[in-house]
Amino acid sequence: MRTPGHLLGLVGAIVVSVLVLALFGAICVLLFLRAIPAESRDAALIMLGALAGSETTVVCYWLGSSLGSMHKTEILKDQGKAT
Repeated sequence: MRTPGHLLGLVGAIVVSVLVLALFGAICVLLFLRAIPAESRDAALIMLGALAGSETTVVCYWLGSSLGSMHKTEILKDQGKAT
């Protein structure tokens, strides 16, 4: 059974994931559409690199073992209540 705390955590994960993916996409689009001033180029590329790492983490969370581990924990909790 899902608790309100669990749902709040899930909503938080969704919001953070959408935010990271939107920022990563926006920076990528801006890098292709606009010329970056020479004095800001390094900062823009550092930001892109940091967002790329965060984007990878988001994808691994939703498609990797973290989500599976969360489901396993829910199943084990349900089995413990049923016995």
